[in-house]
Amino acid sequence: MFKYLLLGLFASLLVVNASFLEDVKKSHYAVLVAGSNGFWNYRHQADIFHAYHILRRNGMPAENIIVFAYDDIANNHQNPFPGKVFNKPSQGPGQDYYEGVQIDYKGADVNPEVFLAVITGDAEKVKGRGSGKVLTSGSSDNVFMNFSDHGATGLIAFPSGELYADQLNNAFKTMHEKKMYNQLVFYLEACESGSMFNNILPENINVYASSAANPYESSWGCYCGGDAMVEGKNIGSCLGDLYSVVWMEDSDLQTPSESIKDQFSVILKKTNMSHPMEWGDKSFEDKESITAFQGTTDSTEECYNYFTMLKNMFNIHKKDVTKIKEEQKYLDLIKKSSVVNSRDIKLQYLYSKARENNTMEIQDLIAEEETLMQVNDTLFRQFAFDLDLEVLNEKNENIQFECLRNSVNFYKETCGYFGEYTLKYVQYISVACKKYTEEKIRETISNLC
Repeated sequence: MFKYLLLGLFASLLVVNASFLEDVKKSHYAVLVAGSNGFWNYRHQADIFHAYHILRRNGMPAENIIVFAYDDIANNHQNPFPGKVFNKPSQGPGQDYYEGVQIDYKGADVNPEVFLAVITGDAEKVKGRGSGKVLTSGSSDNVFMNFSDHGATGLIAFPSGELYADQLNNAFKTMHEKKMYNQLVFYLEACESGSMFNNILPENINVYASSAANPYESSWGCYCGGDAMVEGKNIGSCLGDLYSVVWMEDSDLQTPSESIKDQFSVILKKTNMSHPMEWGDKSFEDKESITAFQGTTDSTEECYNYFTMLKNMFNIHKKDVTKIKEEQKYLDLIKKSSVVNSRDIKLQYLYSKARENNTMEIQDLIAEEETLMQVNDTLFRQFAFDLDLEVLNEKNENIQFECLRNSVNFYKETCGYFGEYTLKYVQYISVACKKYTEEKIRETISNLC
């Protein structure tokens, strides 16, 4: 009886959901990027692996998903669960999001050049790199991109090198010119992530972007510290990023009718430590369901997937809806109490290691990190003083990208250290580029370092 009821409901859903009927005609592609390495950055790869499982569960074939991940977390000697990666706490056995993930580009291949080649479909540039997969989407296809990483004014970081906002947005334009998508949705988790789209992402190329933060603030890790617990063991690093965890936990419970706008409303409500924002073409956010981008590929698979998803939904609500709701309340409470500013997560990670086993090696690492932070603080205070910069009164708009790129590269060459904490001061260099020549900025950096 239940089976026939479910089939009837499913049939009615197809009638009323016009966006779903349109989706049947399309194929769906995705690019997922974890742009960091190091166990203290556990959360970025955990985010991306979770996103991969959402797409696969919703029927997107593995061949249509391209994954970038350094892949140094799952089998890291510090991982209390070798070969497994979790994205949220669990009192019992948690869901291992590493299982089944097909990573296309690992290690040194996780870099801006490979990423740009992949999303613009330039197979020649990735010959001999990773799987060699590039986007092969066409004009009737929808593309979903999810990037979880560190960021700064006008850039997002990779383990080696930076990707600047002008490069990313030029790649979108290239994709549009090559008719590589019908509509494209980009979710970006990074500090100052809004600066990647602010006054630069066109509104007329069918690209919708959502950022974890506005152009001026940090993003936040969650499920950190004492709350990073799975099966009674502390992972020792933040399990996720707040913005990413919010949208993914929402997608885990998705309904076919939930729109992009609906999901962004959830993101706004629950991402309470930063200010998520929307950019680009917002004309389809209330017309298209999230399944149009996180969903399926063809009519046969799509229908099967929706039937399966509905059946699972009914089973959930029939058997343990109370349990699921209580679990989500519990997770929401944890998120609020266990958030850490992304700029401070490495130091918090080291403090956590010291509490476990305060060895001389850990003490040295803490001293080194604290010293580097203090050096950066002092150096850039002096940089601002020497150039008479009023950074706090400047908006991250109209960035001079050529000057910013060249000046950041010169800083790295001259001063040596350019770590995750240094990224918070890229804004200083960006402001300087609006007032001075590159020569003047290089001279100032040389005098400081």
